[in-house]
Amino acid sequence: MKLLIFLAVIGAIAFVVYKLSVKKKANPVQEKDPVNEPEDKTVENISILQDLNLHVRKHSLPECVIQSFESVVDSLRSLLPRVNSERPSMDIVWVVNRIANKHLPEITMRFVSLSCDAQNSSANQFMSSMNELDKELGDINDILDSQDQQLFTNKAEFIRRRYAL
Repeated sequence: MKLLIFLAVIGAIAFVVYKLSVKKKANPVQEKDPVNEPEDKTVENISILQDLNLHVRKHSLPECVIQSFESVVDSLRSLLPRVNSERPSMDIVWVVNRIANKHLPEITMRFVSLSCDAQNSSANQFMSSMNELDKELGDINDILDSQDQQLFTNKAEFIRRRYAL
């Protein structure tokens, strides 16, 4: 008797699993995973960069500081559409978007909000940070050209840790 009940329960479970699997195949639901399918934020991020660039230009910063900052902005403006359309690696897409909409605005606004004396004493450090960031963005562009998936993953992890993204 216990064996019959056990077999009936197993049969019922198997039937339910079968019906659910048939229903899923007949009516597949396309769910987007926000980690694997990020929304294209190219336009939004370029707008953020333009506003940030205008803000930086309104302040009386040394031309060399502005040039190093604008070099990063130019790199991002050319890289964002490519990364968001090609989506070579979701990690690299996330990192590049994060640099554009969070990291660069934060460090730039921190620098711009300093007093003139503090800006003068921190200018070399800020320009060095901009140059390093621009180099990393150039490396990402080179990796995009190579289409090496492992390099995408490694570079994204490196940048994420280096810049605490």
